[in-house]
Amino acid sequence: MSIIEILIKLSPVIGILLPYCIKLISKVFIGKDNVKLITRSFTLSIFTLISSIILLVFIMLFAHIKISNNDTDIINAFTILVLVILSYAALASLMIKLYYKSKHAYSIAANSMNAKNHSEHIQKVFDEQLTIISNRVEDGNFKIDGKLKYIESLKYKKESKQTRNYRWFSIISWHVIPLGSLIAIYNLNGTHFNTWYVSISILSLSVIINSFIIHSDIKIFDGIIPLTMKLVERHHNEYKKQMNKYYKK
Repeated sequence: MSIIEILIKLSPVIGILLPYCIKLISKVFIGKDNVKLITRSFTLSIFTLISSIILLVFIMLFAHIKISNNDTDIINAFTILVLVILSYAALASLMIKLYYKSKHAYSIAANSMNAKNHSEHIQKVFDEQLTIISNRVEDGNFKIDGKLKYIESLKYKKESKQTRNYRWFSIISWHVIPLGSLIAIYNLNGTHFNTWYVSISILSLSVIINSFIIHSDIKIFDGIIPLTMKLVERHHNEYKKQMNKYYKK
């Protein structure tokens, strides 16, 4: 098959992917987003797809080991069933994550930024104190007990349970699209769509779409929140509820 024939076959997919690619590239140059955040999103999307493929391989190996007669139909059915169950679990995480985002986005962003800034401050203090200690030791001055105790007293600020939950639900939910794409490819077996370029097109599309989902999630940890009136209303109600609860104590 020539390159032209391949491009002709891929043209519908290219037509679908092109707007997403343009939007993704434009975000690098327009608005608050920067290259680093876009790169992180795309890298995490690829990593999530790879981890989903590795998971598929382990499921198939498990099926081959446990199914003694190596019945292909049973192995395929088992693999699809496990993938569907995992997809629903990831979808449930997606719903919970969206709930967290709609009610606690600003709290999560503030807590994440505070923890991040505090960690950077602690790292700076560690660097300063260890430099002083090493210079004193190098000069034969071992009056460093106070400095060592000061270092021992420094603690990293942990993220809140709410932020940690949002982070984990986000990571799990990022597998919805990759797992769905693998199920789609798996179901193409025995059809005329079961070709390498169709599979690559599906996987490429999943990476690009997932990049937008991941980008939407991780930018909250950098304090960037896309504001909508619905989000304002929900946060207003949530903070009002917390204030009333506080004054009732």
